[in-house]
Amino acid sequence: MNLTMNVMKRLGASVPMAMIVGCLLTLQADAQEMENLTDSASYAVGYNYAVQELMPVLNQLRGMGLPLDAEIVAQAVADVIIEGEPVEMPDSVVQATLVEFQKLHMAAIAQSVQAQGEAFLAENAKKDGVTVTESGLQYTRITEGTGATPDANDSVQVRYRGFLLNGDVFDERWDAEGVTFRLDGVIQGWIEGLQLMKEGAQVRFFIPSTLAYGPRSMGSKIRPNETLVFDVELLRVVSND
Repeated sequence: MNLTMNVMKRLGASVPMAMIVGCLLTLQADAQEMENLTDSASYAVGYNYAVQELMPVLNQLRGMGLPLDAEIVAQAVADVIIEGEPVEMPDSVVQATLVEFQKLHMAAIAQSVQAQGEAFLAENAKKDGVTVTESGLQYTRITEGTGATPDANDSVQVRYRGFLLNGDVFDERWDAEGVTFRLDGVIQGWIEGLQLMKEGAQVRFFIPSTLAYGPRSMGSKIRPNETLVFDVELLRVVSND
């Protein structure tokens, strides 16, 4: 990307060129003043590459729970750009290394997440008002319903919010209409839990990973072996007969 155009996009197209040059001249690297415009422009190119290209990749990997050593990443970039003789890593080796790295860290994360979930459920089961089913599903009734109860072949219209154990909301449909779906097409914890409700009821479910997504991750928020919490209101049962 053209450096001047990129800076103008950041500062606004109406910013005078003299101000852009002034901005470049004031850029700092390692807390040291740039000595001239060439140094400032060089730093700006590196900064732009780090922000636009490197950081999105690093943040994505960190979001997956894969920590990387930023100094070694920077060293690899320097080896390629400055030395011109980086440690040779064929594409096949690069890909195999990253796959193995991800596999090992995801396995460790899955084990930790499962232990956290089991500890939470063990304590939660002791609380007043919490019911535990034979499968391990836990729930508390917030509002009793008076209408029909679905079976596994029905469709249901519900409102819901899904939480992680840290309280973060990973999914929700709490508008007036909610969402309608076949009950046999969702996770096992929902299939079992909704059949414990009547229309008009609102229940909080604590779903072990074995009744949710198990060892799979879902999207960027649900990790392998994640215990999930759902607030669910059953609005209507729709028979599929």
